[in-house]
Amino acid sequence: MLRIKEIREYKKMKQSEFASVLGVKQANMSHMENHGSKVSIETLRKLISVLNIDVNWLLTGQGEMFRRLDVDLEIDRLRKDNDRLLRIIENLTDKGKKDIPMAVSA
Repeated sequence: MLRIKEIREYKKMKQSEFASVLGVKQANMSHMENHGSKVSIETLRKLISVLNIDVNWLLTGQGEMFRRLDVDLEIDRLRKDNDRLLRIIENLTDKGKKDIPMAVSA
């Protein structure tokens, strides 16, 4: 069973608002939430892309509700690069540290 009601409640949205976001009628939303009626591929696509819902969580309840955005992954990569550069700088000699501004402006 899909976790549509759980998503809506987490987002603190009324059923009619949530239905509008997904492009379905409020009555259909009610049936999806309360009676487990089938969800169209288009509605699933919107849950995943527009609301950033993780497919695995949606289908199984395992993992995180929301997918990590590419931006989050890029931030993680940049943090690791930054940490690596700071370790390199910490290990430079005093002369090496003085040469950093020249190397950066070159």
